[in-house]
Order: sequence, then structure tokens, then C-alpha cells
Amino acid sequence: MKVRAAVLTAFFLCTPAALLADQQADSLYKQSQATNDQMAAVELLCKAADLDPQAYSKKCNDARQFLDSRLQKFDGLYVSGKSKLEAKEYPDAITDLSKIYFGPHREEAQKLIAQAQTAQKDEAANQQVASASSQSLKAAQQAYDNGDFATAKMNAELVKAPELQAQVQAILSNIKKYDDDIQQAEAFKAAKNYAAAQQKYSAAINIKSNGPGNPSARLQEIAALVNQTPKPGAPPDNTAKIKASLADARDNAAKGDWQQALASYNQVLALDPKQPDALSGKQQAQDAMKAAIAKDPKALEDTLVEGIRNYYEAHFTEARDAISLYLTAGGTRSRGAAYFYLGATMLSQAIVANPKNREEHDRLQQSAEQQFQQAKQERFKPVAKYVSPKILAVWNQPGM
Repeated sequence: MKVRAAVLTAFFLCTPAALLADQQADSLYKQSQATNDQMAAVELLCKAADLDPQAYSKKCNDARQFLDSRLQKFDGLYVSGKSKLEAKEYPDAITDLSKIYFGPHREEAQKLIAQAQTAQKDEAANQQVASASSQSLKAAQQAYDNGDFATAKMNAELVKAPELQAQVQAILSNIKKYDDDIQQAEAFKAAKNYAAAQQKYSAAINIKSNGPGNPSARLQEIAALVNQTPKPGAPPDNTAKIKASLADARDNAAKGDWQQALASYNQVLALDPKQPDALSGKQQAQDAMKAAIAKDPKALEDTLVEGIRNYYEAHFTEARDAISLYLTAGGTRSRGAAYFYLGATMLSQAIVANPKNREEHDRLQQSAEQQFQQAKQERFKPVAKYVSPKILAVWNQPGM
């Protein structure tokens, strides 16, 4: 009787504990069903199986098998997705990595997806740049072949693809060398150094026979000038030319057309640098022009623009007059550029000067260097591609 009582007592004591375990197991199971975290769900389900094996043991085993198979598959997808990303197969990499929706590789897979998407966008942008650059390079080459250097340079500057820069630079380098040869040829021609002018025109033709400026025609002009040049001996009689130019200068001065008067006086001085009437008349014309533009900011800037244009056209006397006028009339807005181009003009004159007149060459070079120093004090920086290498060499020399 006592034994039976003890068994019953034990049964009743154990029943609440077993009931509590079942309730806890049920609660864990419900939690496993509610969570979106697959690994946490399996962990909760198997904890429920520990408390109530009969109800949840099979569910735990099935869930673990499913989880293991998924994680194993995700391992493979992670490896393949990363490999495809490294091979720049971005769409396939994103497809593989997007299938990893839980597990230890989930966070890293998301980072790799972001990398792939960014790289894909960059690749598309680069392809677009490459396509546009290819079209611009084709247009530049066609314009260059046709002798249209302005259009060639415009299109060449639109080429942004790094792999095409060598071809772009080849075109731009040829254009720059051609332009330098033409400019120097014009300067030599103006200085009546016809042999040097012929050499430079021929060099330009060797670069591009149909380039701007028609160097072939210029060679023919120089040949004609050479035939007309008097033989060494008695100096040419320029009296009639000087008289006519002085008359034109006085007429233009009387009309108040100081620009044309100055041009006529310069024509006289080109024939006779010491002609007194031309020297005094030129000074009068410059003074009148300075007074006219001193209070007109636009006229001042236009004068500088005209001077720089004359420099690039190798009209060095006109360039010096206009740029000097800008500075003496009080131009300040572009003073650095004025000093630089005045120095470049003087240096160009030194380069094309008669090699026998060393004193004149040295005087011009020294004056050019002084102008360059002034330009640097104004913090001016020339655009290298628009300036002759010979000019830049002096500009960049130490101590300048």
C-alpha cells in the first residue's frame, strides 16, 4: 500500500514538469515558425526537439538536412559568384550571389553584389566613352586628312578614352609642328630670309601637303620674290616707296585714322628703320591711339586681342605696337598675357633676325626675358599647346 502511494506521488510530481517541458517545446516551435532567420529557426526547432523528442525530433532532423544542403549549395554559389566577379562576368556573378539568402556568406555576398553592380555601371560608362571617343577620333582623322586642322583639333579634344590617346597625340603633334613651321616660315618671309622661309614651308608640306595656309603657293611666291631680289651690290632705291607710304600716312593722320597711319609709318620703317619723318609720325600715331583708348576698357582689350592675333600671324611689328599700346594706355585686366605675348613677339623677332647681327639678336632676347619676368610676376601661365617649343624653352628656363 505504501509502495503504491509512493508511485502515485511520484507520478503527480513529474506530471507538471513534463507538461512544462511540452509547453516550452511548443513555444520554441512557434518561435521557429515566426522568424525569417533560417538558421535561427532550425536552432529553435531543435531546442524544441530536445524538450519534446516525440513531437519535434523528426522536424529537427529534416530541417537540419535542408539547412545543410542549402548551406552547401550557398558555398558553391559564393565561390562561383566571386570567381565570375573577378572574371568581370558581372551579370552572372550577381545572379549567383543573389541566390544566397541566408547563412555565413550572406553579408559578404551582398557586398560583392554591390561591387558587381558598380563595376557593371562603370563598364557601361566606359563603353559609352570608348564609343564616343572612337567616333570623335574618326572625325578628327578625317578632318586632318582633308587639311581641316581646326575641326581636327576640336574633335581630337573630345577623345577621352585612354587607349586612343596615342593616336590623338600623333594628330595634335603633327598639327602643332605644321603650325610652328608655317608661323616661322611667315616670319622668315617677312624678314626677307627667303632660304629659311622655303625650308620651313617645305617642312610643313612634308607633314601635310594640303594643310591650311597653302604652303605650296607660298613657296611659289617666295621663288618669285627670290627672282626679283636685286643681286648683292648697290642697295635698292626705295625712295619712291618711302615717299608714297609717308604720303599715305599723312593722309590717314589728317583723317584721324591713326591705325592706318601707323601701318603706313611701319612700312616706311621696314624700308628705312631710321627715317626721321616715319619715326616721329609713328610716335604721334601711337600717342593719339593711346589717348583714344585709355578711357575705353573694351577698346583696350580689343587692342590686346589684335596684338596677340598679329603675333600668331607672324606680324611681329604690328603685334609689338598693339600689345605695347595696351600696356602704356593702362590695360590691367590681362596684363600678364600682355607681358607674355610681348616677350614672345620679341623672342620671335630674335629668332628670325639676321644671324650676322648678333647685337640685335641679344637685345631682343634680353627684352623678351624681361617681359617674361613681368608676366610671371602677374602669375600668368601660357597654354603650352598654343605656344612654340622654342618660346616655351626660354619661358621655362631656370631663373626666369
